[in-house]
Amino acid sequence: MPSLEAKKYLYDIARAAEYITQFTAGRTYEEYHADPMLRSCGGAAV
Repeated sequence: MPSLEAKKYLYDIARAAEYITQFTAGRTYEEYHADPMLRSCGGAAV
């Protein structure tokens, strides 16, 4: 069984993936590439 720390880590990964999905929903690659704030939010979450 995973430790409590491992469970917390996996929860954080799942939450970050949800945020990235929300931040980038409906955006094209060009919009993502042209928007430094959007890129930094997605990268910082991972």
